[in-house]
Amino acid sequence: MRILHVTEAGSGGVSRYLVEMFKARQRFQPDLHMRLIVPSDEAHYFSEIADSGELITYRRTRRSVGQLVTMCRTARRVCDEYQPDIVHLHSSFAGILRPFIFRKKVVIFTPHCWSFEAVRHPVLKCLTRYIERRLASFCNKIICVSEHEKRVGSEAGICADRLQVVLTGLDERRARSSDSPDRLRRGKPFRVLFVGRLDRQKGVDWFFPAFARLPPDQFHLTVVGDSIRSQSPRVPRRPNVKFMGWASNAQDMDAYYDAADCVVVPSRWEAMPLVPIEALRRGVPIIVSDVGALLEVSGADGRVGRVFRFGDEASFREAMFSMDAAKLHVWCQAALQRFHEVFRIERQLRQMLEVYLGALARGDTA
Repeated sequence: MRILHVTEAGSGGVSRYLVEMFKARQRFQPDLHMRLIVPSDEAHYFSEIADSGELITYRRTRRSVGQLVTMCRTARRVCDEYQPDIVHLHSSFAGILRPFIFRKKVVIFTPHCWSFEAVRHPVLKCLTRYIERRLASFCNKIICVSEHEKRVGSEAGICADRLQVVLTGLDERRARSSDSPDRLRRGKPFRVLFVGRLDRQKGVDWFFPAFARLPPDQFHLTVVGDSIRSQSPRVPRRPNVKFMGWASNAQDMDAYYDAADCVVVPSRWEAMPLVPIEALRRGVPIIVSDVGALLEVSGADGRVGRVFRFGDEASFREAMFSMDAAKLHVWCQAALQRFHEVFRIERQLRQMLEVYLGALARGDTA
C-alpha cells in the first residue's frame, strides 16, 4: 500500500507526529510505503527522515494563496508519479486541497485541531465551521487524534460517520525503564517543567503570572521552548525561573523531563498534545488544564497527576500544592503504566492501517 502524506505545518506537534509515524512504520509496517510533501522552509523539522528518500519539498517563503496553489500542483504531480493508494492531508491548510484531489484518490484528513477552535470572533468562527463542514464531504475519512477532536467536529455538524479516532502514539523505546533508579529528589524546591511554544494557545499569558505568585523557595520552573511571534508573552525574569530555548535533540529533551518533578500544560485548547504524552513516557507526573484532550491524557482517576480549571489561579495553586513529594514515586510508576497501556506508537499504526484498509474497501474515489 502506498500513502502520500501532505502538510505545510512543520513547527510544533504535526511534524513530530509525522516523524514518529514514519520512523515507527519502518519497524512495524515495512510493507506500508509512504512519502511526505512539506514546504521547503519547514523541511528542517523533518530532518530525522530527510535521508530516507521519502521527503518531498516544494519551494515556499511564506504562507499565501499562491503557495497554496504551489502545494496543490506539487501534490497532483507527485500523485501522478508516485500513484499512491491514499492521500492523507494533515492540518487545516493542507486540508484545503481536499476538493482538488478527492475525485482521483481516496483522501484521508487529520485536522490536528480544528481550524475554528483558534478563532475568537463569533462570525469568523461560524464561517470556519461552515467551511470545515463543506470540506468534510471531499474526503473518505477524517482521522481524529482524540475523542475530544471527534466530539468537537461532530458538534460543528460534520458527519459522525466520517470521523474515526486514532489516539496519538509515541515510540516506546524512549520510555524510562520501570526498574531504573528513582531520579526524584525528596524535598524542596519542587521542579516544574513547561515545554512548548510561548503563545496564546499554550496559555502562558496567564500561567507565567500565576507561577510568579507561587513561593519562589518552593517551586522552580524550567521553560523549554520559545516564542514564534514577536508579540508572544515573555518568560518572567526571576531567580526561580530558567529559560532554556528549544531543545536541540531528543536526548536533551529526555534529560529535561528526567530532571523534572512534574510537567505543567496550561493550554487553552488542545486536540492531542504530545508534551504530556512525552512526560508520561519518561515517568513524569503531569499537571494539566481541564480543556480539550488533556483530560484524555491524564485520565479520570488522578493517578498520573492533577487537573486544574483553565485560567483559575486558585485551582492552579491547589493543584501545585497537592503534589506531595512523598507520593511522586507512585505517580511516576502510574505515568509509565498509562503510557504503555494507551499511547504506544505500535497501536496507533495498527489502528491507522485499519482505517486505510477500510477506506480503500469502501472507497471508490467518486
